[in-house]
Amino acid sequence: MLGAGASYGYDERLEEIERPPLTRDVFKNAEKLGFFSKTKYPELYRYREDYAKSVQKEDREDIERYMEWLVNKFETDTNGQTKTRYQLAIGQMWFLLYELMRYYSITYTPTDNNYHALALRNKKETFRVISLNYDILLESAIWRTGGSCHYVPRGVISNGLLPENAIPIAKVHGSINWLIQLGNLFSYGQRSFEWMLQQVAQMIFSNTFQGPSSQDLMQILRPDQLVSTDVRQLLRSGDDYRIPMILPPLGNRKDYDQFSIYTQAWTLANDLMKDASELVIIGCKLRPQDTKLMELVGSKLADDTRITIVSPHPDEITKKLEPIIEKPNLGQPFLSFTEYMNFLESQK
Repeated sequence: MLGAGASYGYDERLEEIERPPLTRDVFKNAEKLGFFSKTKYPELYRYREDYAKSVQKEDREDIERYMEWLVNKFETDTNGQTKTRYQLAIGQMWFLLYELMRYYSITYTPTDNNYHALALRNKKETFRVISLNYDILLESAIWRTGGSCHYVPRGVISNGLLPENAIPIAKVHGSINWLIQLGNLFSYGQRSFEWMLQQVAQMIFSNTFQGPSSQDLMQILRPDQLVSTDVRQLLRSGDDYRIPMILPPLGNRKDYDQFSIYTQAWTLANDLMKDASELVIIGCKLRPQDTKLMELVGSKLADDTRITIVSPHPDEITKKLEPIIEKPNLGQPFLSFTEYMNFLESQK
């Protein structure tokens, strides 16, 4: 199971700004890299100031708490104008995360790093992945080492299209390379990028895009295709625009029914969890707000399944497991992704 800490720690030789951020550093990195500003995402930027005044200092950079605060504001506000602004701020997060995680995904280099080593390891020992990450660093590593992966259960994919050794990756919070074309459903005519960014961001949150036709509108990009698909390519015009199918960190307000691929990803995650002989948790905090994930671990994992924790603070993860697993079968913990991969390599 991969969390933000896995991508952050995939190559410790890189500077912090060169690695996908931990949750608390999303806005900081996005500002430094020029993706987040008060002119581009004005509502999302502005409401951070209001949020900061209402919480303790240690919670001001907690993106999950901030986004949950925005959702609460949207749901309780009775003024139509400000309610729309809160909705707009929430929707802007879809595009900010796309820009930021696309940057880290397309700047990935296939050097001797932990994702590269993990991809190569599949040639010796099969593994399955549940990922909470939006980036496609692992997929890039798999692709560049000659492997393949799939995001949905094998039964959903046509026979003969999937190699036997393809790695299943259940991305339960979505992925930046999952796009859905909405221009055929909601057309706005010829509009500028700036107008489209505001309009589409406003419609994302609180709307569900399901039904038979939605399947035909979905597109999964390969790592090389993501290079030429910046945020302007997503919003080309009012008749030709796409949105990333991701679930921003909205606490317990995530809409897992918004797109049908989420249902398929969770079905795959259920299958992987119940069949696991060992659960390795890498860089995942197991936040209580992720109730669906906690239920998955608590209800689908067999009682005697070995659990290996990879975290700088393994005791904190153990405490979060104890309420959902009566007697977790804990193996040797590792303090970093690198330490864990070095251990695997030593077991040759």
